[in-house]
Amino acid sequence: MLKIFYRKFYILLFLIWLLAIAGIFIFSVWGDFGTFVNDFGKIIRTEKAEIRAEFMVKNGTDTAGNQTGMVRSTNGSGDHGIGNYVRRNVVHDVRVVEKDVRVVEKDVEAFLGDKKTAPAPLAPKKVIKPPVKKEIPLKPSGEVNVVNKITFIPRDDSFLARLETAEKAGRITHFWMAKPTRLVVDLRGEWKKDIRNVYRFKGNFINKIIVGIHPDRLRLVFLFTEIDIAKGDSPAIAITPEGLDIIVDNPAK
Repeated sequence: MLKIFYRKFYILLFLIWLLAIAGIFIFSVWGDFGTFVNDFGKIIRTEKAEIRAEFMVKNGTDTAGNQTGMVRSTNGSGDHGIGNYVRRNVVHDVRVVEKDVRVVEKDVEAFLGDKKTAPAPLAPKKVIKPPVKKEIPLKPSGEVNVVNKITFIPRDDSFLARLETAEKAGRITHFWMAKPTRLVVDLRGEWKKDIRNVYRFKGNFINKIIVGIHPDRLRLVFLFTEIDIAKGDSPAIAITPEGLDIIVDNPAK
């Protein structure tokens, strides 16, 4: 067996060799160390943004009072004093910035069409009407609404999230958050969902959507691919017979 001096010496040589290989790889891919650090930092910031967004979805606010908006737990226990203190401050901040979402009375396809030129008239479509179909009634207070399905139509200048619900949604609010930029849309009332919690997208200005259930709302958090993008306009809501459409414009356009 080698003496301890030689063992330490060979370990040092191995570490030097490992650093040299890593340096060659970094310079061959990124060109310089600064670019590597910037890219690595962006990855870390993106992961932190997703963690913070998931935390916000899981720890929503209850604006009905000063109680904390915790996600329901099986044992029904609450958080400790520190968690309650943090959530009370979050409640105050959210109340200050959240706003009602405007409801648009226009065709969704026209809304998502080219904004630079007027859309060409569409040929009449053959519509097959069901024998009996009533408009979804406004959800009465105290009843539980359900999201049965969610689909997406991504475009370069706008993004459509289409929700199919058991009842018509009531009040809808939103607010923007910075560092990183996030758009939060809240559908007020008591909700259940038969959809996933997380949806990811590639090649679009929307990178990820997180859906969470709280005692007094259904929350959707839109995370942007460019994490430091400027805050955009208010999202628009188009009420449909099946539920509603949430339309988010690209803040960079």
